[in-house]
Formats: sequence, C-alpha cells, structure tokens
Amino acid sequence: MNGTVQVTVIYKNQEFGPAVAQVIFGSPGIFRLQIGQLAQAFAINQDGTLNGPMNPAQRGTIVAVWGTGYGKTNPPCPAGGLNVPSAAPLGPGISALIRRVFVYDAFQDLFQGISDVPVQYAGIAPSMVCGVEQINFQVPLDVAPGGFFFLPWVQFADTTTLSQYQPPLGATIAVK
Repeated sequence: MNGTVQVTVIYKNQEFGPAVAQVIFGSPGIFRLQIGQLAQAFAINQDGTLNGPMNPAQRGTIVAVWGTGYGKTNPPCPAGGLNVPSAAPLGPGISALIRRVFVYDAFQDLFQGISDVPVQYAGIAPSMVCGVEQINFQVPLDVAPGGFFFLPWVQFADTTTLSQYQPPLGATIAVK
C-alpha cells in the first residue's frame, strides 16, 4: 500500500509531468475550529454540545471529532459525492487511533509517554462529503482539567503488513 507513483497532469491540452509522488495508506488530520495556530478540534461533546473552553467535556464521556486522510472506507465513496447516510467503517484493515501524549520534548522534537485512548467509532461521517471521517473516543478518566492534547494515528494491517502513520500535528479538546 505504500510506495511511489508517477503522476501526469493534463490541463487545457498541455501535459505536465510525469512527477514521482510518494503514496502512503493514510495521513490523518483533525479539523479545527479556527484556521491558524489554535489547536482546538472541531468536537462535539456526548451531550451534543460544541466542545470548547466554555463548554468542556466530562472525563469518561465520548467526544466526536472529524477529520480526513484515514484511507479507504467501506463502502467506498465516489469522488465529489456524499458519504452514505448511516455509520460505516473504515476500509478493511484500517484503524483510526487516538494517542495521548504525556511528555513532549521540544529539544529533541519527540513525543514520549504515548498511550492509546479508547476509540468507540471510526468511519465515515454520515451524509458529509466523501473523505470526511468521524472518530468518537472516550476522554480518559485521569486527564487533568483544561486542554487535552491528542494525536490522530492511522494503522493498516493485512496478512503481511502492519504499518502506522502519525502526522506531525495534533489537536486539543477542552476537559473539565
């Protein structure tokens, strides 16, 4: 599923390329409330309210976030179309992971003390544009009040391969 591919673009009868592009099975990202440096995820609390500093999630409850880049879904969705109107999983062998970070070492640019957060659902975001995924996860019981920083990961497994990918950017939700 990983490798390279040659890409050629034809625009107004003019050909550009070929260029070699790297292909990976997924590169997840979480949508944020505002463009820029604010890391607050677009998240909905278990009670259906928008998550934020003025409306934080309770520890132990489920929070829904949305993102893209998790790879194929089942059923597949046509480009430019809409996801099916009901919950449907990511493609075979693909898992969305939410990882908690305990320590970030800025000097070495390393995350240390990473653990999994229970994911309740990972799949298409019903009736949204193809490529938008929804991830529902449980807020850890032992997290401190304030901003809870997490990293989206994606994992692909088949009979011969186990691959994981973690993008460089995480997101936060507010917790009380």
